[in-house]
Amino acid sequence: MTALRRAAEEYVALRRRLGFHNDTQARILRRFTTFAAEERAPAVTTALVLRWANQMTDVLPATAARSVSVVRLFAVWWRQRDPRTEVPPARLTRVSPFRQRI
Repeated sequence: MTALRRAAEEYVALRRRLGFHNDTQARILRRFTTFAAEERAPAVTTALVLRWANQMTDVLPATAARSVSVVRLFAVWWRQRDPRTEVPPARLTRVSPFRQRI
C-alpha cells in the first residue's frame, strides 16, 4: 500500500468518525490513489489530478469535476502532513461539479 493510499484511507476513516458516511468519496479516492500508484507519483500535484481527470472519458464532465473536488478536499487535508502536496485550483475543470439552479 502506498503512502497516498494509506493517507486516503486515514482521511476517509476520520471523516466517518466525524459523521460523514459517503462511500462514493471513498471509492473516488481509491481510484485516484490507484492511478497515482500507476503513475508512481509520490505526492498529489495539480498535474497528476488533471491527468487523472482527463483520462475519465467514460463519465459525464460533471462527474469528473465532482471527483476532482473530492480529491481537492483530500489534498487540503493531506497538505498539512506532506508539504509536497499541491492543492488543485477549485476550477481545475471547465465544468462545475454542482448543478445549476434554474
